[in-house]
Amino acid sequence: MASLKALTAVVVLLAASGAVQAQQAKGDLELGFQGMYASIATTTKGSDESTTTSTGMLQMTFGAFVTNHLELGFSPMITIGPKPPTVDTTGPTPTVTTETGNKTTTGANVFATWSILANGSRVSPYVGMAAYKQDFSDKDDKGSFGVTLGSKFYVAPKAGINVGLNIMVGKRDTPSAVLNGTTVTMTKVSSTTATAMFQVGFTYLF
Repeated sequence: MASLKALTAVVVLLAASGAVQAQQAKGDLELGFQGMYASIATTTKGSDESTTTSTGMLQMTFGAFVTNHLELGFSPMITIGPKPPTVDTTGPTPTVTTETGNKTTTGANVFATWSILANGSRVSPYVGMAAYKQDFSDKDDKGSFGVTLGSKFYVAPKAGINVGLNIMVGKRDTPSAVLNGTTVTMTKVSSTTATAMFQVGFTYLF
């Protein structure tokens, strides 16, 4: 909550300052680089408990304005987060081992945003939707979908700072041990993920 208040305060302060006119137009292309911090809460089906993990991401954004307001884009990304637990099924009973250290993965997202434009303003607020696949190598990651909102503060007519927030909901399969009489077997149960993702970066129009 504190982070969301801080983000809102930054957007308001930027909107109240200066007058470098920055207006994207139909046909403009955008190249951006963002650093992102994500807090992910995972709830397994049939359980009231959830686990929370935090990850950092680096993202490059490619976008095209199909109208003065509407942008469609694609963003490859690198995620750095804690290693998931490993499951050993070679013995008489499966064992789960908690791993230490971090894991680096690659993924991507696609997005569509609608910008709110005002003559003479250096700030371009936006809202939109995005779909994420955080880890291409993880078949259990079913992806996530949600809303994105933020603001671009232009320090020059074509160059600016992008501050945003993404709220995502996704699905993934989670390994689970099931006891059948005296036999323990491994299965996968569906889990729901809820992600709050904060981003700060640079943007350039050309």
